[in-house]
Amino acid sequence: MNTTCTDLITLAKYIGGKLSEAEKEKMEAHLSVCRQCRSDVVSATLLLKDEFVGKHDPRISAEIASAVWKKFRQQITRFYEWVIPSCPLALPAVRSEKAQVLSQIHFSKQFNDIYLDFRAEKHHDNAIVFRIGIRDSNIKSLRIILRKENGKILFSKPLTDDICQNLPYGIYHLNVISQSQEKGNMTFEVNHAGITEG
Repeated sequence: MNTTCTDLITLAKYIGGKLSEAEKEKMEAHLSVCRQCRSDVVSATLLLKDEFVGKHDPRISAEIASAVWKKFRQQITRFYEWVIPSCPLALPAVRSEKAQVLSQIHFSKQFNDIYLDFRAEKHHDNAIVFRIGIRDSNIKSLRIILRKENGKILFSKPLTDDICQNLPYGIYHLNVISQSQEKGNMTFEVNHAGITEG
């Protein structure tokens, strides 16, 4: 952690769940853009998870270490960081041939019995190409609804093939509908640091 980042006491309070809601939000905003602090939080959390530390240091109980690790795992699985591609994902339906892929993200998510794959490519500093695909082609009557934060529907499409969409940075709400029944939803934010579920 460099000298301009959050101090270790604040990081420890964050890991231990001792920050106020406002302090927690500020810390999470910082962690979303600071790789070094994220690394420090991961290292500290792994140390707390270590069974040897919990058994031999009376100040850290196994229950506390387990609770801290569980809380951090929930947070870390919800943030997807942009990575520089070694081989760019092909999303030709949306992007032009001249667009250079700066970075990309790929993750999967389960909505009840439905598994979806999400891929994103960043071509410039304020927008992405977002692609949604289904793993099991036997699922019928699957519809994806994507809304902006203000409620405006960007699309409501059956997911027979992959869906590609240009998205500016912002907050989005996605609903997965199968046979007229909602199977799940996801709210996510796209920004310069990556994609964060929330």
